Amino acid sequence: LGATPITYGAGLAERVAVVAPDGVDAAVDTAGSGSLADLVDIVGDASRVVTIADFGAGALGVTLITGNAHAAATIADAARLGEAGAYTPPVQAAYPVEKAADAHAHVQGGHTRGKVLITL
Repeated sequence: LGATPITYGAGLAERVAVVAPDGVDAAVDTAGSGSLADLVDIVGDASRVVTIADFGAGALGVTLITGNAHAAATIADAARLGEAGAYTPPVQAAYPVEKAADAHAHVQGGHTRGKVLITL
């Protein structure tokens, strides 16, 4: 997929340099652990960094990607239906977290009928 997950925290730039010695085109923050400034420095362009978890992103020029205004209500409705036994989402496959890349490849391959899960 052209993406390599990296552990956040002290030494982030050094860990990235090991796996991407020619630099990084873009970064996606999914943890919101306070590493956005480091990611902007690593990528060199805030417009090529996005986050789904750091709501202070705008101060750094980073785009925060969020769900639509109805997402929370939709999830709550689905949870109520699931709790009542009236809704069970179909699951096509489940992968252990160590096989997350395989899960992504599965979904990217198309023809997925049901959810593809990554289990912890």
